[in-house]
Amino acid sequence: IQQILGSSATHDTFYSNANIVAAYKKYVNFFVNRYKSSPAIFAWELMNEPRCTGDDNRGASSACGTAMITSWISTMSSYIKSIDSAHMVTVGDEGWFSTNAGYGSSYDYGGTIGIDWISNLELSSIDYGTVHLYPSSWGQTDAWGSTWINQHATWAKTIGKPAVLEEFGTTNTGARYSDVNMWINSAYNDGFGGIQYWQFVSTFPSGYASPDDGNGISVSESSYALIKAMAQLMNAKSGSSSSGSGT
Repeated sequence: IQQILGSSATHDTFYSNANIVAAYKKYVNFFVNRYKSSPAIFAWELMNEPRCTGDDNRGASSACGTAMITSWISTMSSYIKSIDSAHMVTVGDEGWFSTNAGYGSSYDYGGTIGIDWISNLELSSIDYGTVHLYPSSWGQTDAWGSTWINQHATWAKTIGKPAVLEEFGTTNTGARYSDVNMWINSAYNDGFGGIQYWQFVSTFPSGYASPDDGNGISVSESSYALIKAMAQLMNAKSGSSSSGSGT
């Protein structure tokens, strides 16, 4: 946005400005063509947490809403599919609902962020849904996290596509073990296709320490063993016989 429109443009011009859309497509074309034959690629994710506003403090225009971002998701996911039909495409959003879900009109369910998880997952060019979970950061209780997981599982089953608990964590180290255990078991029992904890951290022999936003789990923390065991259960669901040492 800064390079093309300068400092005055709102955050949502990323989704609507023709020059920015063209620049994004150019980047996508180069990147996808370069790596589409790599065995390391699982799926293509459009963006990390798309919203009408972002961390750049630009704010949003009155034109931004679920229709704008869903249209952008449709355009970009279809474009990726036209370059690489062999890999899945997903959004990378937190999982915000709009009022069409019937859960009310609060921050998480009102569509004010610009994300309509149901409409986005219904797009033929989106293969699975992503769900993020940070209850304490969102003003929710930790127990609500299982409700959030179950709501997405219900809609994913209705639509007929998988859902992945793609990002989740808590900075409350005292409750982390019980929270992680609760959430990953909810995801497993509700039929999620996978889990991806945010984040694992370590200190390396060189002395370098991984960046840690407070959600970081090291291999020595008890919660790590929970996630490792769940990864094996998820692998078994998909028919994998590997017990693996990672997640």
